Amino acid sequence: MSSNLNSMILKFPPARWVFEKIRYRTRGIYRKNSHLFVGEKGIEVGGPSKVFSNIGPLPFYNVIAGLDNINFSDDNFWSSIGEGNNYEYQTGRPKGKQIIADAIDLSKIEDERYDFMLSSHCIEHLANPLKGLFEWKRIIKKGGHIAIIAPDMRYTYDRKRPLTAFEHIEQDYKQNMQEDDSTHFAEVIELHDMTNDGTVTSYEEHVARTKDNFNTRIVHHHTYDLELVKKMLVYCGFEIVDAEAFRPYHLFVIAKKK
Repeated sequence: MSSNLNSMILKFPPARWVFEKIRYRTRGIYRKNSHLFVGEKGIEVGGPSKVFSNIGPLPFYNVIAGLDNINFSDDNFWSSIGEGNNYEYQTGRPKGKQIIADAIDLSKIEDERYDFMLSSHCIEHLANPLKGLFEWKRIIKKGGHIAIIAPDMRYTYDRKRPLTAFEHIEQDYKQNMQEDDSTHFAEVIELHDMTNDGTVTSYEEHVARTKDNFNTRIVHHHTYDLELVKKMLVYCGFEIVDAEAFRPYHLFVIAKKK
């Protein structure tokens, strides 16, 4: 290989490498707000999350004092961590406690137990997201913060679906919708963009796991944009601190419990 070609490769690295550098570069919104989480003890829903790790764009794991985790089961699509003091959110950091509980019912956890809450791509899997947010607010201290990520429907397999209206989500909360809700299954099955979903191998598999959602929790019950996420947080008694939509498909909001 000629030296000129070598220099061209060094000057213009492979597209995948460039994409990964952009995707995982630390975001300015993190640098501006990470001090809110320094030395704090918190809890995550559905972790661990690469986006919060030391190679992610929002590396909160680097600055916190400790982290527990909530998951709806000890063996699911995303993880197989049993309940106990065995939650490893980042190599080299002390392990936290893994709590098996539904995200809308955290009765195992006392009021104002934690300084903060992290959640990455969990809220869309809740049939009653406002009920979840009220529970998450309950277990963090007054003045504590939540850092939440939801999927930007424009860039996910939800992109063919309509944006969920806040009024619909509010109605689900007022009716005390439970996690066995199947209201959106027909829409999910019909409008799911199979070309943009690397987690499913066939339409038949997609239909089967949608119908078995109470066990799989794979369905995105609702679709989101940044304004909807912020409106939900305000409704539940949070004050918006900062917000940003960034690629590949993240809607990121930091909010404070009043």
